[in-house]
Amino acid sequence: MDMIPVVIPVASVATLATQLLEEIGKAIAAGRRFREQYRRLKKNLEILKPKLDRLPANNNDALVSKLREGIVLIEQCSKVSRWNPKLWKYSRRLKKLDEEINGLNVTLMKEHLEKLASKKSGIRSPAFSAVLSHTKKAFEVQSRILVTRRRSGPTSHGHGSGSKR
Repeated sequence: MDMIPVVIPVASVATLATQLLEEIGKAIAAGRRFREQYRRLKKNLEILKPKLDRLPANNNDALVSKLREGIVLIEQCSKVSRWNPKLWKYSRRLKKLDEEINGLNVTLMKEHLEKLASKKSGIRSPAFSAVLSHTKKAFEVQSRILVTRRRSGPTSHGHGSGSKR
């Protein structure tokens, strides 16, 4: 039996980011749960999108996969019943997606700064070197904060900690 190959169109990173933003917009407009997480995710994705538009088309398989997973996750979250006892799992997955997008933003910014600082760019003033050094340190601190947040897990904010209201 001959199998007919299925051709799956390859979507660009920018197209997938736009689709993810549209899904987040639909979910916010629908007034569903996770509204604050959607807003934070949308804000971080809007910051990242111009950088994604400039990415070269090669070697983006992991990023394409992550954006597709994000689209599916938003669609799933928008269909979750408020009575679902596992809402926390969706909340945690949204938080993880947001952290990954934020981490990607930091990584792309670091790469851009390193490219600017390379000898090929021709920018080598002492003031620029000082700014670059300061910015790299700031990104390292932000990266450590993201790693710490991932390790510490969700906070309870007083819920279930025995405190009475």
